[in-house]
Amino acid sequence: MLEILENPEVVIEADVGQVSTEPLFDITQLPVIVSADSIDWLRESRNQARQEGRETIEFNRVLRQAGEQTEVPRFVDPLSTAHQVLEHQEGSEQYNSCLEALRLDTHRLLSEAYRRLNWEWFPKSRQDYDSETGDFFSNNEINIGELTFNGLTPNGHSEEEERRVEEWVEEAGTYRKIGAFIAAEAVDVDLLPIDQQIDQPIDQDQSVINTTRISLCPDWAIEEYQSAPDQTNSYGGYVPEKEKFMIRSLAFDSKTNSRYESQLAISGEYIDTETIATAISIFDETISSDSSKKEVNNSLLLTSSEVDEWDWIELLDELASQKHNIEIFMGEVLPEGQEKNYQEAKRSSEDRYQALEDHADQLTSDILMLAKSGVDSEVAGGIIEAKVKGLMVEDCSARPAMAREMFNEQTALGFQRALSLEQLGDITGANLLRIDVAEQAPAASFCGAGSCGLENVDKSTLNSDSNLGDLIESGDIVLKDTERPCSCGKKGIIYVFNEKKVTKYCSECERQETKRG
Repeated sequence: MLEILENPEVVIEADVGQVSTEPLFDITQLPVIVSADSIDWLRESRNQARQEGRETIEFNRVLRQAGEQTEVPRFVDPLSTAHQVLEHQEGSEQYNSCLEALRLDTHRLLSEAYRRLNWEWFPKSRQDYDSETGDFFSNNEINIGELTFNGLTPNGHSEEEERRVEEWVEEAGTYRKIGAFIAAEAVDVDLLPIDQQIDQPIDQDQSVINTTRISLCPDWAIEEYQSAPDQTNSYGGYVPEKEKFMIRSLAFDSKTNSRYESQLAISGEYIDTETIATAISIFDETISSDSSKKEVNNSLLLTSSEVDEWDWIELLDELASQKHNIEIFMGEVLPEGQEKNYQEAKRSSEDRYQALEDHADQLTSDILMLAKSGVDSEVAGGIIEAKVKGLMVEDCSARPAMAREMFNEQTALGFQRALSLEQLGDITGANLLRIDVAEQAPAASFCGAGSCGLENVDKSTLNSDSNLGDLIESGDIVLKDTERPCSCGKKGIIYVFNEKKVTKYCSECERQETKRG
């Protein structure tokens, strides 16, 4: 734990414009934590990766402008892992490893969506170092470096492009180097410069290196939300109404040549950029309380002490509590009468994770079916988003209070009214209200979310079209493509999806095509 002691070495401006005089931190008693850029051999590697990342985005931009769209990787491809599953014979060790990686992705996706308006923890996942490629692999099959490199593609927001560059700096410029370092069994005092160790020498037998990076909610998402809030906009998976940020920790273990990744998603309402910058500035001399978001995002810290995301949230909660003169716990105001209990918070997150097991299995099966069917990745992204929202709506229909974390207060009240009607015996009224509430609810939000021009279709409005009506079964997801035209030249494409097939139908020329998984 980043221990709080009786020495006010660090101060932070309070909201009322005064400087806190409460005791905060005695830096000499804190763990040895240093910036990656303060280590010569890492700084050079990181700068090189930064240049490479920017050049790659510009190269892909030129390809896209030249019409070579297929040569440019998708910013986020929802089917990439599923396609890797299908490259192997079903039941083989490689097939099962990739399938488990896909399930891990879908489980995390659901956890993000279900706790959109609240904090959430994503438990440790193991990634193994491969000395031949210099990359880390999830489940021995999914190349993390390759996935990160594919994110180096133009996407319309310069701020977002720079974030992808920094992810490449993190992965290629930092973690590959640490991977090679631990694989050579060279984890020793040379990792951290002597003059930055304060008075705590690193244990020569230490086998673990821990890193932390905090990624803030981007300004483009916040500005879009504040200027014109849009319930159908998933804002790329960010949560601008809460200015949610992510604490990412990795533990590199030289005994296994592996790393273990875990993350915390936290609201930025009380733990703002200034608070985060103040915390980082304790260890990174290039950061101060007034540092920009870009500077905070670019900072990556290393230590050989046992420090992870839970230590950081304790530190951030304490700084925010002092700044706002109220008790902050997990980024939120601590309810009166409750105590801060981080172990209990961790346990509750583990319980929620287990509760999503069945949904994760179903969504994994659906994504695999989409990959088998050969449907376009952009279309698949919209179908997956609609499927996730459908699962959320189903759970909120039975437990309306859940909607406060997934959607908003208005949606929760709507589902509660529908449940009350059902309990009074008005089943028809309850179902009609649920349909309306679900239609008005915000889009599902998770990393990479964005339906790429696909909009949900009210199936009751399609009864006049007998051809399409014959294609739709109970429980099907029906989406209209508002961007891509049919081969007839008109925008009338409608997709009908269930667990067995995807049907593409044009309401203008009545052409239809069915792909089965």
